[in-house]
Amino acid sequence: MKLSTVLTLAVSIIGYASAAPAPFTPDPVNNVQFFVESENPNVQGKSLHHRHEGAAVDFVFLGDAPATFKYDYKTDVITADVGTEYPLYFSVLSGVEFPTLQVSAASSYYTKWAVEDGYLTGNGSSNFIAAKNTGDPYNYSKDSFQVALFPEGGIPGRYVTDVTDVKIKVVYV
Repeated sequence: MKLSTVLTLAVSIIGYASAAPAPFTPDPVNNVQFFVESENPNVQGKSLHHRHEGAAVDFVFLGDAPATFKYDYKTDVITADVGTEYPLYFSVLSGVEFPTLQVSAASSYYTKWAVEDGYLTGNGSSNFIAAKNTGDPYNYSKDSFQVALFPEGGIPGRYVTDVTDVKIKVVYV
């Protein structure tokens, strides 16, 4: 074997062995939980969970027991497994005064979710707020902070109280 062939082979082997490993690629669907970061100590560190508000509709509130969702980064869809044959879709209830986050059987409220630098965005926006007295059907927001996304900014309606900006941290579980 020629010396040049041996050297070429040696350089190829050394180059291959020292190449950087491939970047980590998560599974297409991952279990996630969401936690709030805020300057407001009443909501800082709280987690997102959903409470029943109507037929196949849950609204999202802050609490101490996080719900686990499934995030499909290839389709930008988040679902909640509620023990039924069909998933519930995590979305923003649009076209209302308080665009609450919801978990619903209706996929028509499609929201494109993404995780950017570890934080949740919906339809390209991270303008999440938490508030009380939002007018939810069962009045859970009298005592609990309900979460909404205002994609174009803006503020909630006149009856909403305790409004605070929040960032939603995504934790893979």
